Amino acid sequence: MDYLPCRFQHTWRLCLSLALALLFLSLAWITIAQAQQPGDLDPTFNNGTGIVTTTITGYDGGFGMTIQPDGKIVVVGLSSSEFAIIRYTPDGSRDATFNNTGIVTTLLGGSWAWDVALQSDGRILVAGEEYEGGNADFVVTRYTISGSLDMTFNDTGIVTTDLGALYDFGHAIAILLNSEIVVAGESYQTYPETNRSIGVVRYDNDGNRDTTFNTTGIVTTSVGEGSAGHSVAIQPDGKIVVAGSDDNNIAVVRYTITGSLDTGFNGTGIVTAANGSGGSVAIQTDNKIVVVGGTGGATGDFILLRYNEDGSPDNTFNDDGVVTTTLSPHGDFALSVVIQSDAKIVVAGYSDFINSQSGNFAIVRYNPDGSLDTSFHRSGIVTTSISNGEDVACSVAIQPDDGKIVAAGYSCGTDACAFAVARYVVTGSTYLPVVLKE
Repeated sequence: MDYLPCRFQHTWRLCLSLALALLFLSLAWITIAQAQQPGDLDPTFNNGTGIVTTTITGYDGGFGMTIQPDGKIVVVGLSSSEFAIIRYTPDGSRDATFNNTGIVTTLLGGSWAWDVALQSDGRILVAGEEYEGGNADFVVTRYTISGSLDMTFNDTGIVTTDLGALYDFGHAIAILLNSEIVVAGESYQTYPETNRSIGVVRYDNDGNRDTTFNTTGIVTTSVGEGSAGHSVAIQPDGKIVVAGSDDNNIAVVRYTITGSLDTGFNGTGIVTAANGSGGSVAIQTDNKIVVVGGTGGATGDFILLRYNEDGSPDNTFNDDGVVTTTLSPHGDFALSVVIQSDAKIVVAGYSDFINSQSGNFAIVRYNPDGSLDTSFHRSGIVTTSISNGEDVACSVAIQPDDGKIVAAGYSCGTDACAFAVARYVVTGSTYLPVVLKE
């Protein structure tokens, strides 16, 4: 029996039993691995969990995200009223090449970072607002690849802009093909928020306001009493699309490259539709415009609207251009949207929200016609509980190399809030957690 490749050579029965046990164990691992389906958390992210949370001070939260071409994930938000940026490697660990720790905080007075964009040379642009002496202004910061403030940007790495009102909040940022920078948000004079306007500022690559844009670099547009811009996207022709709110309606505004309202869009440059609030906008390759948000209220739902390029509702999208999706009996809201290369629409936000005491990351994938994509987690809907409290996915993006879905936001437990990132698989891949060797 010396030929048997087994330590227990004194009995072939024991060796055979062990071999069968190992075979069964191997098959069990394969069965478990093959159960990984589209929409499941990615076991290759953060040591098999698919989720990473990061605490800086305990009062932390991520609001905007972008993914670099090398797969590194950049999330921006706040940490105790400072701008905060965290960069993760593709496996979910903090990137030590970014400020040695993976974390950068910038003190600007009281400030919030809401959104991030990546320039073609890898420099990172962050947009938000800065509070100073009871006044709030748009603020944009630019960082080098290594995480230091870029002193070629306005000599300090920081630009603040007063739009002319007491409270100016920059919520979203996008980059034009010529490297110019567009920031959208809201502007109002008194608190509570009345007589609000959508505010848009365009800067050149050095941080100077672009005076070819409405002669001042600034445009404000009042759609209604509660106007606010929450998201911005750039069309291939350079036109600027801003999505947000008008009182209790979703508002979409399009500007020409010179900063005037584009009358080729619904005749006025403005479209309002549906009760609710717009959280995000994306432009398809066919120039159709997708806007997502929530219907509002304690039992609100996800809402998606798709417009043709001229601003009319797209009747090929659920017959009337509008889709609503109920995820839970409580508050559901869509905060971010991205279009896959196959034209499927991925939306992130939160579900089951009750008085800031509970909530889950929510990811929903739709087919191009607006129907739920049942190949994604069997229903098109995935919800993820990260803590026992409030979990909100504020931003969603597609991993450039393999199409995995990344959602970023924040997770609040009983005593603290943290940055939170979750990654989901999009194909039924096999992951073997162990390799059995002789």
